[in-house]
Amino acid sequence: MNLFYLDEDEEQCAKAHCNKHVPKMVVETAQLLCNVHHRMEEPLESIPYKYTRSAGPSLAPMRWLMTSLDNYRWACRMGLHLSEEYTNRFGGKTHKTQAVLEWLKVNEPRGLQDIGITTPLCAMPEEYKIENDPIASYRQYYVYDKHRFAAWPEGMTPRWFSKGVEELKRKGLYNNVEIAYPTKNQKQRIVAKRVKRRNLNTEEKPRGVLKRGAEAVRTTPTRASGKRIKPL
Repeated sequence: MNLFYLDEDEEQCAKAHCNKHVPKMVVETAQLLCNVHHRMEEPLESIPYKYTRSAGPSLAPMRWLMTSLDNYRWACRMGLHLSEEYTNRFGGKTHKTQAVLEWLKVNEPRGLQDIGITTPLCAMPEEYKIENDPIASYRQYYVYDKHRFAAWPEGMTPRWFSKGVEELKRKGLYNNVEIAYPTKNQKQRIVAKRVKRRNLNTEEKPRGVLKRGAEAVRTTPTRASGKRIKPL
């Protein structure tokens, strides 16, 4: 789960979400905000959504929401703008989660500190993070990790996204971003491929057992060294 902090302005942030993310992030934003109410131990029957385990206390956006009432308000406004985007982009339909977001706006959680907006916390691989700049971090994450499916209505593609994609193409990374910024999962896949290749190159079929009188000598080579294994 995430909060894509693509712009400081809530409306512009919502507009910057690609088509695929708009309906999805309406729901995720509401789930995160409902989790704030759950963590404040409010009556369960009053909260529209059940507690979501994937938005636990260690999740960066969750920690950010719990820090300040204004952070909660910002996310709520952004979620409502996302719902508007859904209506505008998908044939005038109203997202079912809009009613939940409206409830969240009216029923603010009690107990959060009223200390103003704080710097958003980023939920993404470390490779994409830019120190003290969550907007640049999320935009870079969007360009590098989402460019294969990200699309907007005609004329609405953010300028920073178009510029970032052109830079990817110029560097020859458009179809192979993992060379420049491998995520943890991509690194694991790269390592797994290398190990598999190495094993295929070194692995030999077992050659059975040679007998020397009563003593048996196994001739199966090891994968790593290729040396024959003899009993002590």
